[in-house]
Amino acid sequence: MIFLFKHLLNIIIIISVMKNQETLCINTLRCLSIDMVQQAKSGHPGMPLGMAPIMHVLFSRHLKFCSSNSDWPS
Repeated sequence: MIFLFKHLLNIIIIISVMKNQETLCINTLRCLSIDMVQQAKSGHPGMPLGMAPIMHVLFSRHLKFCSSNSDWPS
């Protein structure tokens, strides 16, 4: 019983760390998008701010992307 409790506690800690890391990634995307809109001196930051979680999920879980090889077919 104690082993099970410790195992569940470890799982909860791992999930908490993962959520914190995802929140950090999403907030970083938001900050970068604000900087891009500001640097362009054009546009409104509402769309990039709202789409940051979707962009994070797409690029971290679904899309395969290799920045060093732009001709990569996958």
